[in-house]
Parts: sequence; C-alpha cells; structure tokens
Amino acid sequence: MKLTFPSYAQQDFYSQTTWVELGRDGVLEGLGLPGSDLGEVAGPSDPTCTDCASTTGECRDNVIPGSLLSSGYYEYDAFGAADFIVHKPKDAGKCSHGSVMDSSVTKAATGGINKETSSPCFSPHHHLHQQAVEAAISASELYLSHLRDSIGDEHFHNLLDLYPGSALSIIIDTTGSMTYEIAAVKEQSRLIVEKTHPELYVLVPYADPGYGPVTETSNSAEFLEELDKLEAFGGCCCLEEKFWHGLQLALAYTPDYSNIYCFTDAGANDAELMESVLALAISKHCKVTIVHSNNERSKASEETQASDCVGYEVSGVEEYKQLAILTGGTFVEIDKFDVDDVLGIMNEGVQENEVTLRVLDKVVGRQNLSFPVDDSISLFGVVLSGDIQHAVLSHSAGISYNLMNQETLEGSERVEIVSYTTSFKSIRFNNQSIGEWTLKLDGESSEFTVAVTAISSLSFLAEFCELELSPPRPGYRVVLGYPISALQYYIEVTLIGYVETQVQSVSGITFVTEKGEAKSQTKYHGPVDDHFYVLSEPFPSEPCYVQVDGVLHSGQTFSRIFPTMVTSVQCSVELVVDKSVMAAHAGQKATAYFIVENYGPDATFDLFATDEKKFVSHWSPKTSSIPHMGSINVTVVYGVPESAVAGHVSTVTLTAKSRLHKHNVNSAISHFYVLPNVTDENPPTCITNDMTNCEDYNTAETCAGGWWSAKVTLQDNELGMNKIYSRPADNLTVDVFSEGSTHPINATFTGSCCVRKAEVIGRDKLGNTGKCEWDLGSFTGLVLEFVVDAVGESWVYLRWNVSEVRDDFDRYSILIDEDYTDNSRCPNLVCYRNVTYVEPCTLHTFTLTPHYKSNDGAETKGSSQYTDAVTLGPAPLPPTNPSIDYTSDTTTSLSWTPPSNLACLDHYQVCFKMFASAEKWCESSSNNSIVLKRLQPCTLYHINITSVSISNQLSEDALFFDTNTDDAAPGAPQNLKINNQTEHWVSLSWDSPLERATCVDRWMISIHGNETRYQEVEILADNYATVSDLKACTKYTFFVSAVSPKGAQGSTETVKTVMEETEPTAVTSVKATALNASSVEVVWVPAIKEECVHHYLVCITHLTSLVQECHNDTDLQQTFTGLEACVDYEITVTPVSPSGNLGSFTYDLARTTDLRPSPPTNLKVTDTNAHSALVTFGPPSEHPLCVIQYDIEVEEMGSVKSIKILSASVFLQQLLSGLNACTDHEVRISAVTPSGLASEKANVNFTTSEDTPSAPRALTHTTVSVDQIELHWFAPLTNRLCVDIYKVSWTSASDSGNMDYTPSGHPPEVKMTVSGLESCSSYTFTVVAVTPLGDEGSPITHTVSTSC
Repeated sequence: MKLTFPSYAQQDFYSQTTWVELGRDGVLEGLGLPGSDLGEVAGPSDPTCTDCASTTGECRDNVIPGSLLSSGYYEYDAFGAADFIVHKPKDAGKCSHGSVMDSSVTKAATGGINKETSSPCFSPHHHLHQQAVEAAISASELYLSHLRDSIGDEHFHNLLDLYPGSALSIIIDTTGSMTYEIAAVKEQSRLIVEKTHPELYVLVPYADPGYGPVTETSNSAEFLEELDKLEAFGGCCCLEEKFWHGLQLALAYTPDYSNIYCFTDAGANDAELMESVLALAISKHCKVTIVHSNNERSKASEETQASDCVGYEVSGVEEYKQLAILTGGTFVEIDKFDVDDVLGIMNEGVQENEVTLRVLDKVVGRQNLSFPVDDSISLFGVVLSGDIQHAVLSHSAGISYNLMNQETLEGSERVEIVSYTTSFKSIRFNNQSIGEWTLKLDGESSEFTVAVTAISSLSFLAEFCELELSPPRPGYRVVLGYPISALQYYIEVTLIGYVETQVQSVSGITFVTEKGEAKSQTKYHGPVDDHFYVLSEPFPSEPCYVQVDGVLHSGQTFSRIFPTMVTSVQCSVELVVDKSVMAAHAGQKATAYFIVENYGPDATFDLFATDEKKFVSHWSPKTSSIPHMGSINVTVVYGVPESAVAGHVSTVTLTAKSRLHKHNVNSAISHFYVLPNVTDENPPTCITNDMTNCEDYNTAETCAGGWWSAKVTLQDNELGMNKIYSRPADNLTVDVFSEGSTHPINATFTGSCCVRKAEVIGRDKLGNTGKCEWDLGSFTGLVLEFVVDAVGESWVYLRWNVSEVRDDFDRYSILIDEDYTDNSRCPNLVCYRNVTYVEPCTLHTFTLTPHYKSNDGAETKGSSQYTDAVTLGPAPLPPTNPSIDYTSDTTTSLSWTPPSNLACLDHYQVCFKMFASAEKWCESSSNNSIVLKRLQPCTLYHINITSVSISNQLSEDALFFDTNTDDAAPGAPQNLKINNQTEHWVSLSWDSPLERATCVDRWMISIHGNETRYQEVEILADNYATVSDLKACTKYTFFVSAVSPKGAQGSTETVKTVMEETEPTAVTSVKATALNASSVEVVWVPAIKEECVHHYLVCITHLTSLVQECHNDTDLQQTFTGLEACVDYEITVTPVSPSGNLGSFTYDLARTTDLRPSPPTNLKVTDTNAHSALVTFGPPSEHPLCVIQYDIEVEEMGSVKSIKILSASVFLQQLLSGLNACTDHEVRISAVTPSGLASEKANVNFTTSEDTPSAPRALTHTTVSVDQIELHWFAPLTNRLCVDIYKVSWTSASDSGNMDYTPSGHPPEVKMTVSGLESCSSYTFTVVAVTPLGDEGSPITHTVSTSC
C-alpha cells in the first residue's frame, strides 16, 4: 500500500483552498478520515474572492474576509482534460487556482489563491506558502496518527518501511542436499537475534514444487521457532527449484532498502518469473545476496538443466550473479563446508546506515580502486569475491594492509574479519584514518568482484525523473521501470542521515559501469538541500551505478554510490490508471490496462503478468509484434478468490521482453487491493469516568509513590470490535470479548503517577478507531532546561527554566565543581545565575537541584540537572626542548618540555608530515610525550607541536623539529611488467612499493631460467631495467625486489615471459630398434647446443600402408606399441618450438619381428580338367606381411602314393599338373615366414574330370567248364579311375553274346564269369572299358574253348 494519494490530498487542501487565508487555526481534523466532512463550504452562489491587481504574479488580500471555505477553479488545455474540468462561472465572485497555466484567471474574480510554490509565477499566494506547508505537515502527522491507531504498530511500520536496514530477510532452499546450510543459517540467525535485535524478520522456504509459507514477524522467538522447523527433505521434478517464486514472496513482505539473503545449491526451474521479480527487487532497492553452495548437486544441476528439466524454464549461476550485481548484493560461491565462514555477512546486512563507496563486478587482471573516507564514516568494509592473487589496501599516510594475509589481519588493531574463505573475504576496518584510500588488486585471468561499503551517517537516494511542464501540476515525475537509452533525465537526489545538512557542495553525478569506468559525468553547481535535482547526461546503453561526489563543511570530500544498478532499455510499460480497476471484493473480478511502447527497432515482445497472491487470472496478448515507436495495449484480468482477506494487497508485475534483444525488457509494478464486502465508517465509541487524582504525586520525585486508573467502556455497534489496546502498553486490563462483539466492553487503565499521558484505543473490524485520552500535564517544578548561556575567563553565566513554580518552592542549590554550593531563590519560570571567581581555562561542572519545604518545615529535593563549561583564558605558550627518545622503522617516541604557563594547557597537538609532502596528520597528547605509530620507515618527518588550551585555543607559536624513522626492508614493487623483448633481452618496468617505499635505495633483479643469475639496478627516476644475454625460446621468471640503504631486501614481485623464437635445433642422431613383433623403440641424441626446442614430434610411418602415428614428447626416447608384425617402419624425430614451429627432422628405419601367420584364406580350385587344376587363395587374415612363401601339398585321396610336395610359391595361385583323371585330390597350403614359422594348413578337395581309359590289360581265363568260363583282367593302365563299366562280348561259330559288368569301386583287377555257353566251342571274348559319359577305350580280346 502507498500513501501517495492521502499525502497529496493533505498538501493540496492547504495549498489550494482558502483555509489559510481565512485565518483558520490548526488543521481540519477529519480530513481524509471515513465518515468525516469538511464542515460548511461555499455554495454555487456564495462569493469567495475579489479581483487581483494583475491576473498573473503575486496577489494579496483577494479572499473575502468571513467567506466560506472554497478552492479555486482551474482551467487549462491538455489532452483528456475536458472530461473533468469544471469551468468557472462568470461574475460569481469565485476564486481561481491561479498561475500562468490557469486560463480562468481572467474571469472575475481575477487572479488566484494557490500557495503550492514560493514562486509568484506559479503561485499568486506564494507569500503564504510556508504557512500552508506547516499546516500540511501537521495534518499529515495527525492523519498518520489515526492510521497508526487503525492498523496497529506493526502494520504501520510495514506500511511506511520503518525497518530500513534492520530487517533480517532470508529465503532458503529446503531440498534434501541443504542439510548443512540450514543448520548453519539457524545458528547464525540466532547470533544475529542476540547481538543486533532486528526489528523485522522474514523467512521464506522453497523447494520444488512447493514454496512458502512466508513468516513475517517482529517477534524474534516466533522467527526462530519457524526457522527451527525447517528440515532438508525431498525435491521433485528436476534438479532446479522454485527460487524465483520464493524471492517474489520475500519481496512482497520485505521493506524497501533491505538486504535479502538467499541460500541454495541449485538453479531455478521457474525462470519465467525472473525478469518480473528482478524488476520488483530493483524497484524496492533491495539488495539480494546469493550464497550458492558448490557441491555435486550444483554441478549436476549445471550439466542437466536442459535435459532433465523438460517443460521448465530454467536459470542458473549466471542469472544469480546478474541478480546480485543489479540489486547491489553479492554472489558468494562456496564449498559446502565453508558456509559457516561466510554467514557473518548476514550480520552486516542487518546493520543500519550502510552505504556503498565503490563497486567492481566481473573484472579480471590488475585493478586499482581509490575512495575517500570522510568523518561521517565510523567504519568501512571490503568484500572480495572470486579468485584474487593480490590485494593491498593502503592510505597515503603510510598505513597498509595485505588482505591476502589472514594471520596479519587478525593481529592488526581496528581490523575485523567478518568472513574469510578461499573465494570470499569480508573485512571491516574500524575508526581508520580520514582521507584517500587505495585498493590494489590482481586476479590475473580469473574473474572477481569487489565492493567497498561503510557505516555512515550520510547517504543518498536516487530516482530518475522527467520534467513534466504540462498542466495541471508541472513538476518532476518519477520514471517507473527502467530508463530509456540515450535520453536525459533529472536525477532526484535525496540526502539522508544525520549529517546531510553538513554537506557543503555536490560536485556532480557520475554514471559508473560495473568495471569502474566513468561513462559520463555531470557537474553540479546548484544549491544543495536535503532534496535536489540534477539534469544528467544522456543515459548510457550499458548498465551503470549512480555516484554522487561532494565536499562536507569540514572540507573533506565524500563519495557515495547508489548500490542498485540502473539498466537502460528501449521500451516502456505503464499502467493506464484512469481506465484500470486495481481493487475488487473477494469472489469478484477486475480488469486493468497497460500500455507497452517500443522505442527500438521493430520487434516481437513476450508479455508476462504475475503477482505473489495469484490474483492474476489471465492477460492478453501474451506475444505481440510492436513496430519502432509503436505501442500496444495489454489487458490483465484479476480474479479474487472467495477466501481472500479484505485489506490484503498483492504486488502485480507486467513485463515486456523483446525477442530481438534479450536485455530490452521493462516492467510496470502496481498493487491490487482486496476490498471489504461491507462499509462501516463509524468508529467505536469510548466513554470514560473520572480518573484517580495524582495531585499529591505531581513531581518527578514523588510520582512513583502514587497510582492512577481510569475505567472505560468501548463499543462498536456495526461490525463489532476487533482489538483494544493502550499506549503505553502493558497497563491495560480488558474484559474478555469475542472478535466482532457489538456489546459494551469494559477496560481499566492503570499507571503510576509518573505516566503523564495515556490513551486506550478500540479498533473495529474495518480499522476504524475510537479512543479515550488522558493528559496529566508536566510535573510541577520540573527543570526543563539547564544550560550555559555565556562564559568568560573567570565567570560562567547559567540559565534554567521550569515547568511551573511550586507553592512549596524554597531555593535552588548549585553545586560547583563538586566542591562548593551556591544558592538561588529565583521565583520565576526562567532564572539566571552568574557564577564568578572560577579558574580560567578549566572545565567547570554545575549541578542544579530544586529544594522544597513543606508547611511543617520538612525539606525535599527535586530532580537535579547537570551542565558544564570551560572557562576562557590566555593561550598557552608552545613547548620547548624536543627530544627524540626512541625510533624504529614505524615508530618514534618524542618528548618535550611543557610551557611555563601551564594553567590553561589542556593537551598538545602533535602534527607531522613526511618530507616533500603536503599532507599532514595530527594526534593529541595529554602529557609532554607521545609515541607516533604507523610511520613510514626510512623517512624524514617534520614535527610540529602546539599547546592547546582547554577551550581549544592554540599557542601562537609551535615547536618545530625533524626526526627520521629507521631502515627497514621495502615492500614488494608494484605492477611489474615487461615493456619489450627480443630473442636475447627483456625490458622491465615497475612501480614503487606501497609499503616502505621511502626505504628503496636500489633494486635487485633475480633471473631464473635454465640457470639463476642476479642483476643490481641503481634507483632511477623511472623504475626500469634491461636484462640481456638471454636465450631465445627460454622461459624466464624475473624476481624484482627493493633493497634499503642498509641492505635489507624486501619482498619480491615476479613476472614471467618466454623469449622470442628461432628455428628449433635438429637432433644429432636417431636410432630405431624393433623390440618385438608389435613395438619399436626409438632413442635420439639432442644437439649439443639446443635452442628453442619445446618438445619433439616423434612420428612412425608404416611403409606399406603409409599410415602415420605421431606423439609429442619431451623425453629423449619413445616406444611405439600396437604395431604390425613383419613391417618396415620409418621413424622421424622433429624438434618443435614453443609456438609450434617445426625444425628439420632426422629419421631411422626398423622392421618388426615375425609372428606365426594364420592359414591362407579363400582357398579355391578352379579350371579343373582331367590332368590339371588351378588353385587360388588369399593372404592370411593375421600377419599377412610376415609371409614370404606358401608351401603346397597335393594328395590323391585313397591312393597309396605319398603326398606330392610342390615348390614353395610366393604367388596367390598355383597350377597343379600331371594329375590323374577322375581322381579325388586334397590340396593343403601353409604360409611361411622368413624365420620358417608356418601357419596351420588350409585345405580343399577336388576331383579331376574324365579321360578315355586305355585297354584293359592281361585278359585271360582262370576256369573253364562245359557251359561257363571265368575271365580275369587288370584295369587299364591309364585313366582307370574313369572306368564306370566294362562291356564284355563273345562270339563262337554258332553262338554270340554280350553283357555290361560294373565292378564295385575301381579294383585294379577284375574277375567275372560268363555262363550259358555251348560246350566244346571256341569263344573269342572282347573287353572294353567305358567311362560314365560312354566314352569307350581300346578293346582287348582273348580266345578260349569250353569243355566237352
């Protein structure tokens, strides 16, 4: 809820009506309250004003005395104004508003009455402006008092953001992996509650899919109880959580300008809310700090965002970092068990009055950061996040701190380590020297972040504004959302704190990037008030911080940065107020309208509406194309559930995001209210009886002895009573009643007579309040003020005033210097007393006590009051005879002789400055000696000692002398770098040390390469040196240190380089040796004077396939494995320079040894005929290159002949000849290596084709009978295996015949019997061998006779 409308209404009433002109005293008490009215006001025919002398400019006394209350008519030309302007009637004597923009001023009554400004151009009654202001302030205070009664103290604090900087707001991931973090947050929160007592606590747990509920309370016990309930458990759906929902909920309950601490170890799966929530955080100026635990779950989260979170819009670490940067918070990435070490930052965030001095985000390398510390700063802190190698904080007075040395910091005075881990450090410096501080950092190639903050009584707020000159009310209008790129804005600067009135001047405003670069600077020469405007340069396109610089009345410079980063965009989003309804009853709907304007190129915009209470039902459109300088309207519909509580508010954010440029995004933030379903404007009644009398206990001394009480009866006849309470609290007893009761309720307020004011307040269910009030008045005789009005060398003039003079007053006693007493019987309300004959130059104390005497002579004393003063006197003489009693490198002990006139001496001011320096530092001493610490060693100091009186008068002269601090080792040189280099020399330069720079007498350079040597350099005006006789392509480390006059060598600074290159030197020889069938070892000898060889490229080439394998090697040998057996390899060794240039190569050859090959493959027999066949085969599948010949065996199957061995063959085929026809053969082939290793044999069978057999042999007979003969013959000599059958025929003189005989197999000899022959007959037998194809061989015959 915002109070803009009620506060404007209060101001408008007193500045735009005739209330002040009519002489009304005080304020109109009912203004702005339900059920009240304005009293009697002027009607349409009642004249209220007369003509002014001029229609423009100043006008006085134009309001008719005794007229009724009236405002002024205001007529102007502006877009849309015709719908609500009421025109001034003619000749009715009505008042006009007045100003150069009011066209009604020419109508009678001419002129106007407004008192809005102190300018007669805009306000005819400008002379009454201050009266209107005072009335408006009083009326606002009264209205706020009623509001506080209505809503209660806690809601009132929330409403006005009265918890800035003192709220503890935490959102925390409660999934299963967060056990350690939750326990640590519980412990740290308990410590914060015990030490700092925040005024408000906000706690929001979140996980997935749930988030909340929110705990918002000012009760620390309730907060800790809810915190203790948190447990790490579960998790759902994907590794990411509902972070943005949790932050949105926290922002709704966290006051503006607060710190919010977020603890998680995962990303977010609800990034559709990201831009809207970010805009809300920036608009509330809440710093969001992310403490991200880096564990296995967070690593898995980064790896699986896209794959495991399908259907979710996810965000991760980079978005967390951006959130922290843009809101002015911090992103802290820690290991799981470092969480205890960083939670100290939570305690800092609860501190009030924290300001930002400098910020650097996402920087690398060397960075220098300077900032002034002024006298409004009680302490400042440095926060370092990231991997930083070097960090030194120093002051021009010689003070220096190494922030990377924890042990030294812990032992330093006025230094407090808040958190200190490898990647996060927070260090505070208390009551440090005023002036310029410098922070020098080096993160090398790592990215890091730096923030310098302080606790100060001077800060500022900044808003971007546009000057709106059109009527009805010209003025500055705050820009809602992000500013538009390249436009100029008025920056509204509001100085806040306790010393804003001590600002002498503001020199200008600077836009500073996250890298610390000043993008533009606007000088300011105008007046400085608590509130002023500066017209800026066009806003840069990149995000910037707003920095304000100036000078205090003390002469010290101050510098502050507004911690919220400002991002410029090319689009705007605004709520169309006059058409939108942003409130509804429970169970009802409402509609609002927004306008989105595009100032950039044509683009498609995504539109998204959200609020934390989920009142947003839907919106349209969700996507729209907007041309350059075009606009669209967006309709948002709200649905309020039946369960919604009246008076609740939800923050609505409508975000437009360009798809063309992801950073072109803007939001409009508004608030939706739940309206009550009933109307009740009548407050409860409160009736009281007479209270107990405290008349006898009416003094501060006696009030505790008396008590008073008052009984009240409260009642609300409509919605009923909601709450009854009192101020002061804890003094009220109330009868028991149920909420909503309409019956009379009795209550009793009781307090001691020391309670002088009290009230009992009744509040109904709608917030209307009624109350009873009591005021017992001030204590009688109370001394209200006791002060010193004037002082001289021997006198002090005192004044006091009392509330009233009591009847029993006797006198005042004045105790002087706790020594003697003076009396005064002054009977007046204001009394004076001049105390004389006191010592000059002395602090004198005075205690005033009233004394009373009763009628019976008894004396009593009233409350005493104290004051003091220092009398004046002549300035003391300066001290004499200086003595330097002791010196060290950083300390000197001095003493001197006091002046002769010690009476007025209070202390000595000892000022000192270094030789040739204009900067001076001063300390004080109450005696005639002092020890000056933290001096620069080896330095001549000019000492100036002045006597100071008790009234701070300085002696006219001073004691001047010089002292030297002792010799000491200088600090490390700074910013060592290489300016130039060649193959053989390097040019170095560096800056003087931050520490003990005055002790530098010369420089020592240590050169570490292949060998170590040293070079001494005399001190020069510029710190530089050239180191020569270096080797090309060699890596060198140069160590530079300073040496004092007495030879003390300081810390070193290092820089590394590699010399320029030449062609790398080839190796002298290469020897390659085959270790076995699969590996070759190669060794090589480098050149005697090797140069620019970073490593060797060793390659082995298969000389058959030309396949090459290469390795980079820094040794002088390499073994290649996994090679093929029996292969010739070429091995080359090539030197390689650091940049990759190749030198000449050297080579050798080697052949791997034998391995038994596998059998030949694809063995086949082709082109087979009767006596020959062609055998073909492939090389072995294993180790084919090991084969130098093939052994071939041919065997006739079933033959008694031995195996036929053919000559070894190196070809992959062999013609087999001299084979027998019609014969089964087996061919067996083995592969043979040079060493005689033979593979297993591959074999194949085949049969030769047929050929004509020769004639059977030796045909004869074995037995003869009368009718049969048994024949016998041998198989043909040639091609016998081709015989399928024998054809046998016979003839005689009278008989003949034939038959086929098929032998079994192919027997070498055949027997057969021919029967049925004639007896005593001579037969001639013929036998012919026949092949399966019927080819007949030559016949054989035999003649024989049968028996008779």
